[in-house]
Amino acid sequence: MTKEAVVVTGANGFLGAHVVLSLLAAGYMVHATVRSRSSASGLLRRFESEVSEGSLKVFEVPDLADREAVRGACEGAQYVLHTASPVPSRDMADAVATILDPTLGAIRTIFDVASSLHMRRVVLTTSLSSHLPTPGGSDGTATTTTTTIDETSWNDMDETRLRTLRKPFEVYMGSKTVVERLAWSLSRSTGVGMTTVAPVYIAGPTVCGSPLRSSNLELVRFLRDPARSRIPGWVDVRDVADAHLLALQREQAAGRRLLMCAHPTPASDSTGGLEIDTSLVHDVLGLEYREWKVTVAEFEQQVKAFREQQQQQEGEGRDEVKG
Repeated sequence: MTKEAVVVTGANGFLGAHVVLSLLAAGYMVHATVRSRSSASGLLRRFESEVSEGSLKVFEVPDLADREAVRGACEGAQYVLHTASPVPSRDMADAVATILDPTLGAIRTIFDVASSLHMRRVVLTTSLSSHLPTPGGSDGTATTTTTTIDETSWNDMDETRLRTLRKPFEVYMGSKTVVERLAWSLSRSTGVGMTTVAPVYIAGPTVCGSPLRSSNLELVRFLRDPARSRIPGWVDVRDVADAHLLALQREQAAGRRLLMCAHPTPASDSTGGLEIDTSLVHDVLGLEYREWKVTVAEFEQQVKAFREQQQQQEGEGRDEVKG
């Protein structure tokens, strides 16, 4: 029996690499897209045997709006797990052009290709921000009277308003809503099924590379002083990866928006004091979260080992210079 193939965009990212690992462990063929082969060196080393045996194929796709490149990665696959997303930085000259436009182009291309190849489902990584009501509303009035955020909750950001923003992080967060709304529209018009996975901040050990990356840097700050953190909650990156896998396996996950939060924090001001309803993760996917203390312990162990390795390499480098 031929293995089913799954496309993973952003496969060398913090979450994407874990998604690749989960899929391979479950027996799937993986078509991994990366912006460049050089940026995927750690991924290629980590999965060298899987690449050699053909269960992992890596496709260089610098631009996910490039239809031919995306089609090349998708041919022979049945699903797309779209985890890729531009990362905001303070020095971005034009956040709209750098973040919003590429993500809109990518989602249009993915559904266009998925439809033409009769693919079964797209699983899209979104964000808690897509579900959060805008504080005070865009017109200064309250956007919700509910006390709970769930799959029916939407942020009221739209593309017109988003294009007036300039701060990279605001554009990044707003783009999550705009892109997700477009994705649902495309899912309806093309007939390609979709599920979204919306985690709070993700953390935990990395598959390859430094553990001190992405939202793990926020975790370090959180662990130093939880009382000062405005992070609304945490979830293990491995649980989020497993949720992507289960979202393509479970028929009842089609058309659902799955919120993920394993460890709510006291930072209620970040969500306007609203509770996050993540019950669908258990009810639809059957997923049980890892214990938060286990996530933290395993992350700290990896950081310790990584720093010891760095110190050893630096020591060997100094010895070579002396020699």
